[in-house]
Amino acid sequence: MPFQRGSPDSEFLESFIERHIVDFSKFAYSIVHDYDCAQDGVQNAMVAVLKYYDNIRGFDEQRLFRYCLAIVKHESLRSAAKKSNTLSIEDVNDLDTLPDEMLEHIIREENIAALKECVSQLPEKFQTAILMKYYYNQSDDDISRVIGVSAPSVRMILTRARTKLKKYYLESTGEEAEK
Repeated sequence: MPFQRGSPDSEFLESFIERHIVDFSKFAYSIVHDYDCAQDGVQNAMVAVLKYYDNIRGFDEQRLFRYCLAIVKHESLRSAAKKSNTLSIEDVNDLDTLPDEMLEHIIREENIAALKECVSQLPEKFQTAILMKYYYNQSDDDISRVIGVSAPSVRMILTRARTKLKKYYLESTGEEAEK
C-alpha cells in the first residue's frame, strides 16, 4: 500500500523526522562541509524514504534511523559531487572516519535518552538508588542513609532496579534479552 498522508505510518514518520532532522543535518554537514549540499542531501534522503517506505515499513526506530543516515550520507555526497563535480582525496579519506564517529555519537546519545526514559519509569526508591550509585558515584552506605534502608538492602534494591531497568530498556528498543 502506498504511503498516505494522515495514516498512522505518516504520523510515525513525521514524528520520527521531527525528532531526528537536526541529527541528519549535522551528519550531512560533517560529511560534505557545505551547508547547502548538506540540506539538499537531507531533503533528497527524506524524499527517498517516502518513495520507498513500503520497503522499510517494518523497521523499528533504531533500524530506520540507521537506514536514514545511510541515505543522507549518499545523497549529501551526490549533492556535493553535482555542485563541485569533484571530491578531494582528503574528503574521500575523511568519509571513512568522521561519519562513523558521528554515527556512533548519535546512537550513543539515543541510547542515553532511552535509558533516562527507562530510569524515570522505575519506582522512586529504585530511581534514587540507581542515580546515586551510577550518576553521583555514591557508596552503598550513603545511599542507605538517604533512602532509609540498610546497606545490604541497598545492594538488593540495586539488583532489582538493574533487572527492571534492563527489562524496560529492552522493551523500549525492541531488542530481546539474551538468554
